[in-house]
Formats: sequence, structure tokens, C-alpha cells
Amino acid sequence: EYDQGQRYWLKYTKPVLIEEYLKSTVNNLSPGGKLLSHTISDTEDLNKPIEIRMEFEGPKFLTEAGEDRLVPQLGGFSTSLVSRDERSYPIDFRTLDEFDVMVKIKLPENLIIKYLPPPVIKNTPWFTYLNKYSFSQGIIFFEESLVHKRVLVTPENYEEYKRICEDLARQTDKQAVLERVSQTE
Repeated sequence: EYDQGQRYWLKYTKPVLIEEYLKSTVNNLSPGGKLLSHTISDTEDLNKPIEIRMEFEGPKFLTEAGEDRLVPQLGGFSTSLVSRDERSYPIDFRTLDEFDVMVKIKLPENLIIKYLPPPVIKNTPWFTYLNKYSFSQGIIFFEESLVHKRVLVTPENYEEYKRICEDLARQTDKQAVLERVSQTE
């Protein structure tokens, strides 16, 4: 889901520039990856979140780790706003925002799940955050959600906010691990 600034960008940016951005996103996930298709939901309906769906393929999406394969880190909590030790003015988000990401990865038959990171759910005075992996019928599902509850983080509350953000960043830097299985006919 995208906030109003992102909605504006999707609505008024030339389609070729949006496609270039999506290609760049795919290349970050899988160097050398190719965007096969994408769809963008209705940007006019303010009552519905915008969805961008991408289908891509990549030569090296998974990282080799001996016999195992690592799925790239699909989410994570940014600490870019809390790099300072203290603040003399508030962090201002300007609007209450919601950001949701859902990813589905279909596994080939020769790979199974060896490890899925545990869910991370955090409810704070400033936001609610969810980072969750699941697996069903050969598909890895990843869901990440950040819902802001307040527009400001005051300097008095910054130390606690910083601690929470840094803790979430450490908890969400995990990756799914896949194991190769032999194919028998």
C-alpha cells in the first residue's frame, strides 16, 4: 500500500519511468533479474490502497550456502530516522501512514523450507509493525505492515523510540533458508 505522495507519483509519472523503477527494484532483489510483467491498481480510488504486482525471474535470486539456499531478506525495519544519539526537535511524519508489503515466492519442487524466521509483531505508541513469513503448498508468503499511530516523535520520547526501532531492525534482518531435496522418479 502506498501513501498519498506515492499515489501522486504513480498517477503523474510517465509509465516508462515507473517501469524503470520497478526494473531497478527487481535488480536489487535479484542481480540480473528481469521484470516479466507488472500491474498497478486504480490510483483514483482513494478508499482502496494501491497495489503493485510484479512478476520477475532472476538467475541468482537465491544465495548459495553450502547445500542450502538463502532467500534474500524480504523486509526489514529501517533505522535511518534514529541515527542520532539525541534530538532537539521532533521527528515529523506529517501524516498518519500505512505501508503494507506482501510477497509470494513459488518454490521449485527440488527445494523445501529448512528455516523460516519467526514472526515479529510490535505494538508501540507510535506505530504497529508486523513482519511474518509462512509457507503453504510450495509457496513462501511474506507479509510486512507498518501502521503509524502518531505524527510526531517528541525529543523527550526519542530515546525510547530509537531503542524500539533498533531492536526491530535486529529482529527483522533474518532470511528464510531452503534445502535441496533429491528428485526421485
